[in-house]
Amino acid sequence: MKPAPALILRWRQALIDMIGPGGFIALYSVAVSTDGVAPDSGLIVRIPLATPAGSVDDAGIAISITGYGQVTVSGDVVSARIERQDGDWCGNVTTGLAGDVPTPELVLPALTFRSGAFVRLTGSRIDIAYPAI
Repeated sequence: MKPAPALILRWRQALIDMIGPGGFIALYSVAVSTDGVAPDSGLIVRIPLATPAGSVDDAGIAISITGYGQVTVSGDVVSARIERQDGDWCGNVTTGLAGDVPTPELVLPALTFRSGAFVRLTGSRIDIAYPAI
């Protein structure tokens, strides 16, 4: 089923509302599971999201400029997990570079992060069409 455009926009807004204040995008060097359980290892950085986390448009979610997260472990980003302030899972997004095929949902300027560095997202987007129904 392909939902109507108005439903897709509402679904995206519901995701922003679910994140709420104090949410994070957590970048991992391992694949995150689809069952909502955070991996035991592989966390590279948790980047704090603004409130609201972003705004909805026809292509996805424009992420508000984030706060800075400090990289705790050097590594290459493989996946990302969107979390509420308390760590509860809101969803996973694919990650990659501009021009990657297939196109990642969250395009990053680099995939390699070094321990001790500070990271924030500016001008970033989560390009999600609609959930699989």
